Amino acid sequence: MEQNDQNTILRSLVDLTKLLDLNDTFLSLLQQKFRVFSSEMIEDILKNDNPQLEFCFMLVKRGPNAFKNFVGALQETNQSDVLRVLELTRSTLDQPPSLLIPSRESNAIPIIRRRNQSGENRDTSHGDFSSANVQHSSSLPACEEYRRKVLQPARYVEVDPFAPIVRERSNSYRAPPVTDALPPDYNLLDIRVTIGEEIKGLGQDIYPNRHISPRGLALIMNFEKFNSDIVGRRIGSEKDVIHLDQLLQQLGYKVIIKSDLTWIEMNDELELFTKSEDHNDADSVVVAVMSHGKSGTHDEGTLIYTKDCKFFSSEDLLRRFNNLNCPLLKGKPKIFFFQFCRGDNIDFGHRVTPVIFQSGRTVTDGNAVPTSPTEIERSYGDMLITYSTLPGYVSYREESEGTWFIKALSLTFMRDAHECHVDRLLQIVDEQIRHWTGTRNGKQTLEIIKRGFNRKFYFNPGLWQ
Repeated sequence: MEQNDQNTILRSLVDLTKLLDLNDTFLSLLQQKFRVFSSEMIEDILKNDNPQLEFCFMLVKRGPNAFKNFVGALQETNQSDVLRVLELTRSTLDQPPSLLIPSRESNAIPIIRRRNQSGENRDTSHGDFSSANVQHSSSLPACEEYRRKVLQPARYVEVDPFAPIVRERSNSYRAPPVTDALPPDYNLLDIRVTIGEEIKGLGQDIYPNRHISPRGLALIMNFEKFNSDIVGRRIGSEKDVIHLDQLLQQLGYKVIIKSDLTWIEMNDELELFTKSEDHNDADSVVVAVMSHGKSGTHDEGTLIYTKDCKFFSSEDLLRRFNNLNCPLLKGKPKIFFFQFCRGDNIDFGHRVTPVIFQSGRTVTDGNAVPTSPTEIERSYGDMLITYSTLPGYVSYREESEGTWFIKALSLTFMRDAHECHVDRLLQIVDEQIRHWTGTRNGKQTLEIIKRGFNRKFYFNPGLWQ
């Protein structure tokens, strides 16, 4: 859907949720005549606690003719109040009227391989991501391999985009809990980071972020294909790479991208990265790892699948960056984004009654810790770690949209990084994901861990010499 049409719907959400009549005739037109939604999608909309809101969120992520078809269905079912709301919104946005009924022949979606039709689009952006006062990276992305995949996608099997969606559930961990038999939607986010007018965060409780470019190194490790059928291909993950690459470049980082590494290759790349002399002049570092994953022991953390289907421990990865093993980054912010499942559980959501805990005398859960007259520095410090989901739970990825976490992170950071510190940014990301619902009403919650990350950190995008 065009950005102007998306804005029209998102700016009209309050009235649409009150006035929109999702009657059988209206939904039938959108499914059978205009082919905007499949029967499966309509069924999911009606199951939602707020079907009108879910309808709007799914509509803005349909094809380029979805808005015209939506207007046509409104006209044919005489929903004049909704039409007036849309036209009023368009006028306030200085957009031309669009109350034209599209013809079935000119706007139907043919049953062929398409780039702009997706299976299940639940993750939608919230808020107005205006292009005003923004910076767009003019340099070519480092991930040309992924660019080629997106601009020249492989031939997908021709399927009816409105046939029932094939869904698979596995008793053991194989892949994310949902598999859609639809080709991906290759519409990329337009990553444009907003530039602030003044430097945020000057003081003793702020991590220094000097006016230099690059601000530091950023490492992106993505695992899409695997050498075994034990885990499935992570279709859509190339979008996460492109989005992160563009975002981090515009935030001032020199981005290094590694894809589909074996265990040994991953180990070697991390060794090289942590020993890089570029960290000497850096103010911070960002590491993003995206793959399949599963629960490990407490000491292992989460087990990350490598290309050869071996496991790389998240705790082992983090140890590479502690003060002992990576002294070049001592005292500097080390920010980690981990996108992978951490188990097979699905969070279906539930109502809880708050429980108040009272704390007593602080003790350690183990042997007594001996005191020492010598000051000893701790090994971990200045680490901010964000997992896309909680221990034991799945993490959602749309084949057409990429992962919920990376999409929400990209949208939030590009909009708010010029004025919010990173803790607040991640709170906004989690709040956005809270509103999204996956298959079988599945929910997702970020886990944000601080290990000695005791000061605020501002990216201050664009404010460098």
